[in-house]
Amino acid sequence: MASNSRKNVFLLRSPVDLSPEKTWDLFTRHSTHVRLQPPWIPCHHESYHRSAFEGAQSLSHEKKDPLLKGRWLKRIETMRKGYLIVEKALKSPMREWNHWRQFLPGEETYACIIEDRIEYRPPFFHLPRFHKRMESQLLDRFRYQYRTLQEDLAIVQRWNPRPRRILLAGGSGMIGSALRSYLQTWGHQVSILSRTPSPAHLPWDPDNDFLPASSLEAQDIIINLAGSTIARRWTRKSKTQIRDSRLKATRLLSREIARLKYPPELFVQISGIGYYGIQTSGQADEKAPKGEGFLSDLCEEWEQEARNAIPFVERFVCLRPGVVITPLGGALAKMLPVFRSGLGGPIGDGSQSMSWIALDDLLRIFTFIIGNPKVAGTVNATAPEPTTNQGFTQSLAGALGRPAWMKVPAAAIKLAYGTMANETLLASQSVVPTQLLEQGFSFAHPDIRSALQSLLPENTKV
Repeated sequence: MASNSRKNVFLLRSPVDLSPEKTWDLFTRHSTHVRLQPPWIPCHHESYHRSAFEGAQSLSHEKKDPLLKGRWLKRIETMRKGYLIVEKALKSPMREWNHWRQFLPGEETYACIIEDRIEYRPPFFHLPRFHKRMESQLLDRFRYQYRTLQEDLAIVQRWNPRPRRILLAGGSGMIGSALRSYLQTWGHQVSILSRTPSPAHLPWDPDNDFLPASSLEAQDIIINLAGSTIARRWTRKSKTQIRDSRLKATRLLSREIARLKYPPELFVQISGIGYYGIQTSGQADEKAPKGEGFLSDLCEEWEQEARNAIPFVERFVCLRPGVVITPLGGALAKMLPVFRSGLGGPIGDGSQSMSWIALDDLLRIFTFIIGNPKVAGTVNATAPEPTTNQGFTQSLAGALGRPAWMKVPAAAIKLAYGTMANETLLASQSVVPTQLLEQGFSFAHPDIRSALQSLLPENTKV
């Protein structure tokens, strides 16, 4: 980075295994920018165009970034097809912000080199420490973006699924929102079933058994993610809500799929590794028997409702994810503030096995399923290297550069969460993705250490 009294310049060249023309086209899609937003810096997009064009404006609100958080109103000043996009910030935390992104012919093994040049003026007088930290944060951002893009391409190019019309049920949650932008980035036309009326969504109401046939017609693939969170104290009332939110939605989908004249080619039902129950020894693959407990019984009922649609679709996949790792939500999002403060530590004695998966790998599994017709039946969506709670704790503390000495007594967890703690936080589950590995899926993050390091900034701790 160079600096003078008038402006500061950040410059980075990044290789991409895609032609300049196709890479340019990719970066004209709004979904690509959502997909590549670093997960440690959530961004709310308030107003935008799905495809970029000269004069297009977008309004967004960046959160948590210590230097760039706030509202951003940007306008595309220049577009040269296959070569250049120039974006200017009309309103931002900076006094001035201009971003040139060029798509240049590649060198040696890479087809394209993306050159990002940002010229900016800070909101206050020249401070060398500010510019040094700004460079570190921008490096973190762009390195994450292009690393993620390359990892996506490795799966997309190998399995090469043609664009499909995909319907997401439960598409507004953490996984559903990420999956939507991911699928749109790679050319799929995605629709969302929603209980809230909206021109952008298709209507349904599982509680009142309402799902118009028109919402399912002409869909190539249906993915069911619907279900309320289990991360709460399990009372009789909450168990009923957890169960009904899954069974009613899945029963309604299966019934309406059976009535379609032209049913979808693929139905993907999400479930969970809670099916296998608490394990005292060994590892569970897709052939392992059902366990015992509320989650095991729930998963069995849930999956059976979905399997009622099998006679009416070409292919059915039941996906059982482990603990999904992302700063955007779930367990990791709740743990980060505690660990950043230096007060993190293992739960109980920390010896319980933990089967997990990075959100990015989970998203890529959907591409793998869509593009590989041999994948069918039950699929464990877990990283190939389970860890322990102690191993997870040490890896997270190491990624943040913090100690992890504050143990959380098992008794305190049981007091706070009741039986939920016994089947989740304190339960030992070692589940392996045998079918994914046998069919040739390649994990970008097979071990917990690499997963956490990829999800947190390298140069700065935010």
